[in-house]
Amino acid sequence: MLRRRPADPTPAADDDRTHPGAGGATRLIREVVRRHWAALGGAMLSTVLMTVADLAQPWPLAFLIDNVLSGKSIPFTFTSHDIQVLILIAAAVIGIALLDALATYTGDLWLKRAAEQIAHDLRLQMYTHLQRLSLAYHDRRQKGDLVTRLTGDANAVGTLFSENLGTIAQAILTLVGMLVVTLLIDPLIGVAMFAVAPVLGAVTVRYRREVRIAARKQRKREGEIASLAAETLSAMRVVKAFGGEKYEAERVSERSEERRVQGVYAAGIEARFGGVVDVLGSVAVAIILVLGAYRAAAGAISVGDLIVVAQYGRRMYRPLSDLAKQSTRASRAMARAEHL
Repeated sequence: MLRRRPADPTPAADDDRTHPGAGGATRLIREVVRRHWAALGGAMLSTVLMTVADLAQPWPLAFLIDNVLSGKSIPFTFTSHDIQVLILIAAAVIGIALLDALATYTGDLWLKRAAEQIAHDLRLQMYTHLQRLSLAYHDRRQKGDLVTRLTGDANAVGTLFSENLGTIAQAILTLVGMLVVTLLIDPLIGVAMFAVAPVLGAVTVRYRREVRIAARKQRKREGEIASLAAETLSAMRVVKAFGGEKYEAERVSERSEERRVQGVYAAGIEARFGGVVDVLGSVAVAIILVLGAYRAAAGAISVGDLIVVAQYGRRMYRPLSDLAKQSTRASRAMARAEHL
């Protein structure tokens, strides 16, 4: 899985335009999934249950409106049947909350355990691989950069599974579930709700590419900073003897400033991405409210159905926002995986 890199003319051989490690990162992720399929599969099952609980949350209110409150003038008295329905609705609300809590607990536990084991395995495998490489390779490579790959990059791949991919999977399942349920309620509203999806897909492809390029540049500067710091600190007696503190500080300051600029640029990209998703989500909510009101007035859907659809439209912002944030963070983690 970890292959020896070809001889590089310079220590920093990362090319920001055409990076050769992208395919290797994909192979690395596939290998990790294959070795830890049991824990990741259990986490996926928990994610499905969380999605079911999330989709079920508006239904008790819709059932209450359609079967208890609808057609009655205020004030009114509850019948024995109404009380039984109210008890069932209360039990459903509590059951949905319990299912969500249990699925969240087991999913987080499995993902965290898998992430720690993944990072552990990668560190050991990479360290063993580094010891097998030739002395010429170690003379050519910067030690600080290798240490950063051994620690930070391995941890980033673990975080990719524990935080980024889990959230992305839940967001996708939630969006698909909302689409299916809405289409079953009213196909016209379902199509209108997800009319923004193609626009979001085009925006995501563009921004993810920009974020990954910025993340590669950040990672390159981090490795250079680590290498400079390691060299200076290991030779501190010589640095002090020749009065080179200012020179060494300027070298680190220059790399750190470049890292800061790239960090601010990447943050700006992510913020713009999130803003676009917010606007698209608001457009979807507006469409649902207007069209749903007309469909309810025409008798095509009930008031309870309109409540469910409106809740989905209002909450569709959350998975869209999660996709926006986590896809950019996953791109950063994949940029680190390329170095492994």
